Amino acid sequence: MLARLERVLADELAVASGGWLTRERPGRYWLLAPGTDRLGAVRLAESLRLTVAGGTTRLGGRMAVAIGTAVCPDDGERAPALAAHADIGLYAARAEARAATLRPPGEDGGER
Repeated sequence: MLARLERVLADELAVASGGWLTRERPGRYWLLAPGTDRLGAVRLAESLRLTVAGGTTRLGGRMAVAIGTAVCPDDGERAPALAAHADIGLYAARAEARAATLRPPGEDGGER
């Protein structure tokens, strides 16, 4: 399953930005998209999220991905600063996903 996920991420990234994928550990990846600005990073993250969401696990459940982004030089110029900024976005994405699973079906969490 992780091999399939890596293939999907790498293929989508290559098509969208000519970038590349590096595995930190199984299930955690760094995607580098040279020449991508903030809007491009947001669009790429959403495209990756939707692409992965179309997949299923071996047990038949839906696959999910949480993504944090960082843009050089806006969020930092060195890898540690960029990684820290991306991690903040990752934690926010995870919290949002957890909150969504706690909402009753059909409730989008928005104000009316």
